Formats: sequence, C-alpha cells, structure tokens
Amino acid sequence: MRLLLKLIGLCVVVLLSACQPPKPSVIDESRITKISVECHAFDDSIQTLQLEVLDVTVDSVKKAFGELFYNNFPIYMITGYENRLMTDNDTKISLHAYGAAIDINYHINPYYNVLKGTSSIEPKRFTNRTKDEEKIISFLKEKREFSESELSATMKAVIQELDSDDWFVNREVHRKGMLTRKEAEIFEKNGFTIWGGTWRQPMDFMHFQIPIKLAEVLAATSKEEGEVIWKNHLLLNKWHLQLKKKLETLDKEKGEAIWTEHLSKCQSDGGYLTAANKADTASVCLEDCKRKYKDIDALQKNTPNKHKSHLKK
Repeated sequence: MRLLLKLIGLCVVVLLSACQPPKPSVIDESRITKISVECHAFDDSIQTLQLEVLDVTVDSVKKAFGELFYNNFPIYMITGYENRLMTDNDTKISLHAYGAAIDINYHINPYYNVLKGTSSIEPKRFTNRTKDEEKIISFLKEKREFSESELSATMKAVIQELDSDDWFVNREVHRKGMLTRKEAEIFEKNGFTIWGGTWRQPMDFMHFQIPIKLAEVLAATSKEEGEVIWKNHLLLNKWHLQLKKKLETLDKEKGEAIWTEHLSKCQSDGGYLTAANKADTASVCLEDCKRKYKDIDALQKNTPNKHKSHLKK
C-alpha cells in the first residue's frame, strides 16, 4: 500500500510538472550580470540591494538607480532577470527572461489587468487585512532579509489605512514609494524606454523595460557586438528625447509629420530604432535627428515674437 501511494504521489508530481509551461531559454545565462545598488529604505536607512541584468545594460541600470538614490526615492524590493513567461500570458516570453526588465516596489506599483478588475492584481492582495499583512510579510522575508525597523516602515507604507484600500490602483493619490513619470524619465534616458505604468491594458506600474526587438537583437549577439548596439541605442535615444521636446513647441500636425519622416530614417520597429544595429545606419539616424533639431531651432529664432513686436510699436 505504501509503495502504491508513493507511486501515485510520483505520478501526480510528474503530471503537475508536465502541466507547467516550459521555462524560456532566450539568452545564454553567462550574459546575465549580478549588480548591487544602494537604495533608501522606507525607514530612512540605506540598503544595498541586488538584481541581475543583461551585461550590456549594467552601467545604465546603475546610473538609473544612482539617480533614484540621489532623489531619496524609497525602495524595498527590486527584480531584474527572471527566466519566466509573462504574467497572465504563458505563451509569451517576459522581458525579464532577457535581463532587460526591472520591477520596483511591487505592492505599491502593482500589475493590474483592467478588464479583470482588482482580482487580477499582482502581487495578490486580500480583503482580510490580517491575512493580507501576513502574506506580504511572508513574501518579503522570502525575498531578502529585513531589519525589524525596515520591515515595520515598509509594511506601514504597503498596508493602507482603513477605508482607503485601493491597493494602489488609484494613481491620482501619490504615496511613498509610488513610481511616477519622474522616475520613468530616469529609466527612459538610461535606455529603458518603456514603462508599464503608461500601458492601457494591462497596467504594470512596477515595470520598466527596453523594446522587445532590441532585447531580441542583444540576446542574439555577442557581448562585444551588444555593447556597440546598446551604445548606439543610448545615443539615438538621447537625441530623440531632445527632438521630441523641441517638436512639442510646434503645431501638433506639423510636429507629427516631422517625427514620422524622421523615424523612417531610423528604421523604427516596435519602438526600437533598428538603425542602432549598424554604425552607418545609426549615423544616418543621428545626423537626421540633429539636423531637424537645428532646423526647428533656427526657424523659431527667425520667427518674430508677435507679442514683443507689438510692444515695440
């Protein structure tokens, strides 16, 4: 009987394993690098947290977290590389599996499927406040060590006051540790140009990533080739941010026309400028961006200010 029970148990384990979606294998794990970053904790102490990222992005990630530290942005949890599929979609590979995505302060910046409602929130929350607190404490302690002071301060931020439990889906009320456009801009200028907080469906407030096309290219190249592509990506992204800001000063229709024409020179594909893949195409994209920026600047300088002209009269 015992042997039979053991066999049944073994079969159950095998069947459950077979039902689990296979883990993706999209990148040589030797390309994944563990780094340490200093962060302000919720009790105002300074903690050193670790995460794993794609090798060519290391310096950019450190710069982003360095700026968050300078801004006194509090962090209790971060994740980079995880060899897994997407949340809510086990047919697509997560950008985390490339080491090309970063999650910050999960509970305060949750994943939220708008169509499914609050039951879709990840990490999962519970209406029973005692159970909710117990689950979160258990979750945090599984991830890393917390001092009593830091854990207490973190829980105070994560567990909201009575009658105000929206589990941080309401982003109009800013709360400690909540990611905003300000933090998104820090990651954007460091190459992580996509923030899940701007998605319409689902919303993933904790999540920053590079374009999927870029991740695929970097995963398929050597580290040396990837470093060149990433450098081009950062340079083009820097100038594109400047050009976008300049275009905001123009008539909307005219600005959109200039931007569309420029993207054609940069071979835009899913938000990724494939021009970054090669030196010659990157050069064409960069020069076109600089030229358009200067042309707009010159045009605005030569356009008389009607208000000032009126005052002179």
